[in-house]
Amino acid sequence: MYQGRWKLLIEPGWYLQTLEALGIAYELYDLDADPAETTNLAKSHPKLVKKLVAMSERWKAENSIVDYSKIITLKPKDPY
Repeated sequence: MYQGRWKLLIEPGWYLQTLEALGIAYELYDLDADPAETTNLAKSHPKLVKKLVAMSERWKAENSIVDYSKIITLKPKDPY
């Protein structure tokens, strides 16, 4: 999700690698100050993260976007 100089990533990386982590992972970058995206600012800007998440949820609802977790088939873990 982009807004001006800000870029928010929700569950960045491979989705299947984040399934076991509690909560939702967020990454927030100030592209003007950090175009290489080296410093995650999500914890220091929680209100901005909340605002961008809400914007993303509205966009998903308006465009009938299906949650990726609802359409993939997970491979069971190897019991050994």
